[in-house]
Amino acid sequence: MQLSQDDGSRMLDASDLSSYAHLLEERYHALAMVTGQIIWTADAHGHLTGDLHPWCAFTGQAPDEAQEGGWSAVTHPEDREGIQRTWREALMQQTPYEHEARIQRYDGEFRCMLIRAAPVFAGNNRVREWIGTCTDITELRRAEQNAARQAREVEIILDTLAEGVAVYDADGATVRINPAARRIIAGEAPLPLDTQERVRRYQMRDPVTNRLLTADEWPLTRILHGEVLSGDEAVDIALRGLDGQERI
Repeated sequence: MQLSQDDGSRMLDASDLSSYAHLLEERYHALAMVTGQIIWTADAHGHLTGDLHPWCAFTGQAPDEAQEGGWSAVTHPEDREGIQRTWREALMQQTPYEHEARIQRYDGEFRCMLIRAAPVFAGNNRVREWIGTCTDITELRRAEQNAARQAREVEIILDTLAEGVAVYDADGATVRINPAARRIIAGEAPLPLDTQERVRRYQMRDPVTNRLLTADEWPLTRILHGEVLSGDEAVDIALRGLDGQERI
């Protein structure tokens, strides 16, 4: 059947609509393939609809097992109540949904998944359906955990070093000062948090010539200007710390 307007111009007929629907379905599958995401749809009440193949391929569930809330059976027991509760809240409030939970893969391994969904509204401003994705972020979370562990290990090493270590950002603001550096800079005196305040109270001199260094000659200033003070370029200074004691 072909649809037409009163002016005789051609509108979409049934075959056109079928072809367009097929094109959308192909795009849907292609999007899921290139993004590596599980794309899913649900009706206004949160019941899964449409093609469940991506979900079933990942979890090993049969399509009927995932229906009527059965998808929660493959969530980690510790995460199950949270994901169900937040999903119910999103359905009631008709607001975008985002939640992290561990989902059991077909091989039995629990993977950390970022689940997102957004409501699609009909003309009457009521939710017609939900479009959602599940993204495997396991490797990202592992990398973050490894980075945090390595940072803790660095902190332990810095705290036990006998040498003073001070870390500054590109603007000269203090990032980290280990206990040995605190003792060098301030002894037992309180250490101001503001780097500029500390610097204003320093006195630095050349231990050989006994000449006071200008601010532009201070090691930190030179480093911030791009110099590398190591090896033959290393410098010795006499620093009068915040406690009034001078240390070389």
